[in-house]
Amino acid sequence: MDQECLWEYQIICINFANETIRGFNILSNTQRSHRLTLLKHDMALDYILAKQGGLCVALNLTGDDCYTLIPDSTDNITSVIDALKSIREIQTWTI
Repeated sequence: MDQECLWEYQIICINFANETIRGFNILSNTQRSHRLTLLKHDMALDYILAKQGGLCVALNLTGDDCYTLIPDSTDNITSVIDALKSIREIQTWTI
């Protein structure tokens, strides 16, 4: 494998890392936005339906069916992004 071929692989890997980082950033921001919006809607509906006993009573939901759990995995995604950035910065490829 010659130096030019190695250089091409390095460029491909860096571009792949950049696009993956960009994609994870978009997913992280979108997930955060959707999570907050859903929680706001849940609170608003609970407030509006308070006279009827709240959202769960109005929808006839009990127990676990009543809870909306949307895990916040933005920290996990951020960790992946940071790891990819570290890998991308390694530019000591030699033959």
